[in-house]
Amino acid sequence: MKNTTMNRFTILLATATVGLFLISAGGCASDGKLSAPAREQARLDRANAAYAAGVAAEADGNTTAATNNYKRALISMPDHTPSLRRLATLYTSDEKYGDAIPLWKRLVEATDGDADAYNDLGYTYDLAGFEDPAEAAYLHGIQNDPTNVRIRTNYGLMLARYGRTNEAVLQLRAAMPLADAYYNVAVVLESQGKKAHARREFQHALDSDPDHAEAELHMAAIDFNE
Repeated sequence: MKNTTMNRFTILLATATVGLFLISAGGCASDGKLSAPAREQARLDRANAAYAAGVAAEADGNTTAATNNYKRALISMPDHTPSLRRLATLYTSDEKYGDAIPLWKRLVEATDGDADAYNDLGYTYDLAGFEDPAEAAYLHGIQNDPTNVRIRTNYGLMLARYGRTNEAVLQLRAAMPLADAYYNVAVVLESQGKKAHARREFQHALDSDPDHAEAELHMAAIDFNE
């Protein structure tokens, strides 16, 4: 943990690595003749096939084709969680927060309040500049899984950016050693130009771990530039 940096703890969105499904996307016209379980399986097969095509398109760098395939998957099965996650991730990466947020909400519902889904919803709200909904999403996720490292980390870093340093440390220390929690808060404050406050948090990090090399380097840099 001594070589930690803020980037190590700035956890963004969930990624997915999947194999391709060798499934035909045909058969739509005959679905009405199938039993209910068979119709459900046919819908799932089409969604999986479209999702696999989307993953392949992403691997080739064709995000337009990937987006279209994930949309096709969601037409076949609106609660297809892998497609919801990947499409929302693409929209978030493109800063299309108005398109991404409803998809993250759908993922939260489809996963019965999974903490990672709440994390991604909260993170996207935060990127869009909506502090209160972001905090609400993070808190819901923490309530459902208090041990989730991603959500504790992202929530803590958000609190640090808004100057709520004591609360930030409490969240971060649930995900990492106390010295690293202080260090990450200090890096956020330093990036905002709040050098005096950052120096205080770097000192807290060194008080907790005198061998924390990164905190010591940042302290030296701040002192040198004063």
